[in-house]
Amino acid sequence: MSEKDFLSQFSTENKPDSFKEEERVPVQKPNRPVPVKAIVIGAVALAAIAAVAYFLFFRPKIVMPNFVGQKESEVGIWVRQQQIDAQGIVMKGEYNFDYDEGIIIEQSVKDGTKVKNNVKVTFIVSKGADPDEKVRVPDIASMNRAEIDSWIRDNKMQKIRITTTYSEDVPEGSVISFDMKGTDPDEFTRGSAMNISISKGPQPAGTVTVPEFTSKEQAETWAKTNKVKLEVVEAFNNEKMAGTVYDQSPKKDQTMKSTDTVTIYVSKGKGITVPNLTTMTKVQSEEWLSKHPVNRKERYSSVTHHIVSQSIRAGTMVSESELAEMEVVVNLGSTFYADDVGIVLVGGDYQRLVDKLNDIRGLGIDAFAANWTSGNEIYSEEFERGRIISAECTGYSNNQVYACEGPLPLDTRFDVVISKGKVYSISTEGTVSDLMSELSGKATFKLDSNIKTEYYSYYAKVVNADGSAVTDGKIYEDKEYKIVLTQAPPEPSPEPEPTPDTSVKLSKTKGTAQELEQELDSHGISYERNPDEVALTDSAKIVTSDDKDLEGMIAYTDQTYKIVPYK
Repeated sequence: MSEKDFLSQFSTENKPDSFKEEERVPVQKPNRPVPVKAIVIGAVALAAIAAVAYFLFFRPKIVMPNFVGQKESEVGIWVRQQQIDAQGIVMKGEYNFDYDEGIIIEQSVKDGTKVKNNVKVTFIVSKGADPDEKVRVPDIASMNRAEIDSWIRDNKMQKIRITTTYSEDVPEGSVISFDMKGTDPDEFTRGSAMNISISKGPQPAGTVTVPEFTSKEQAETWAKTNKVKLEVVEAFNNEKMAGTVYDQSPKKDQTMKSTDTVTIYVSKGKGITVPNLTTMTKVQSEEWLSKHPVNRKERYSSVTHHIVSQSIRAGTMVSESELAEMEVVVNLGSTFYADDVGIVLVGGDYQRLVDKLNDIRGLGIDAFAANWTSGNEIYSEEFERGRIISAECTGYSNNQVYACEGPLPLDTRFDVVISKGKVYSISTEGTVSDLMSELSGKATFKLDSNIKTEYYSYYAKVVNADGSAVTDGKIYEDKEYKIVLTQAPPEPSPEPEPTPDTSVKLSKTKGTAQELEQELDSHGISYERNPDEVALTDSAKIVTSDDKDLEGMIAYTDQTYKIVPYK
């Protein structure tokens, strides 16, 4: 409904006069002058009201106290009670011998002054006696305890440490020793450190004075020397290093009977409370593990939480070294991928698969593999013997089939088909040489006994080891074959007559020409000698027809030799 339609329902027709639209007529009023007397009376009244308001609300009415000689904390109490703005309160410290530390020396607003709550006041607060002010060191060794206490009090010394101990040689109350901690007496200040040991006189019979123990070894040595029983309590302490004594009973410088027991408390170092990691979320547990080194292990598990187990019970307090040995097993999930754990199926070695599954049982994977039927071993044109041809992945508990490349349950059963060996398609006929090349590296073979090297170019065929024919031109790597000739070899040539041996071992090849002729004549060997060059009595030697020396003194009856001069 439009705005016009909505308003039209309120038409004045047939309505009483009160429903009809009214007509407004402006009324003109005459201006009247304001009397001067009224203005004056109003101004006086306003001034009176302002004066009353000032005295009631704005006039200072807080009386400033005298804080000189009071503690600094008193100012704080006053500020809170009077609701003073603390921004205006300033505290300045300065050293002052007459006022102790924390006592107010001066204030910028005089006491008795009336102030507002936004008052600004500066207070001078004593920091005590100046620790750097030099102090004359008296003859400490000749003083007694009362004199030393008086010197400390009068000079407001800050770091004088007095201990008392029994002494058989120094009278009670006298100084046994003192140590100024390496500070020169002329440079000694109120804040310099000094240790003073004062005698308690001879020690009562049957008692010992307990020293301050710092280590277990020191306490054991002292207890053994003084024949005192020692009890050692080891506990974690976040403030003391491991092996440090952090408490003892009796305390230092106290006496005890030699028959009593001294107890020392030795720190085991910082203690760590082991939480319940198995109830934490992954983010919580990993954040804790990132700050605390542990013996972290991982395994697959069907549990839903991130941490499978921890070797130390939750709530146990341990040292860092003990925590480092805690075994924490982190959950890798309730399923696994074969590739993630190094499982190779198709093309992989079956025995390696079995070994791998045995290895990963420690990871929580209870999978196993087998070829459950004899039909699961077949020959393959692609895979060698023992290689996996195919695999099927099934959950053992639910008998559900899964894609082997996807997430697998922890109890997966790998049903595999294994290669019995490779099968090859070859040409079973050809030359011996061609068939040898064909079979080489594929199967074991041998040549028929009548095949010689010179027959490698002859035609032959491949048969099984028992001589039966190879069917379908297929051979298998785990079987043995034989190459036999299909072309008859030539008739063998007759054996040649043996060549007679004509070699002769001479007894000499050097001597007189006459001796050498006699040697050659004795073996029926032909020779030549030039009488003009070599007389029978001259020194000579036997050489070949081409003037070479004989090798190994061997000559041949079918050759002619020469006798030549030899010098």
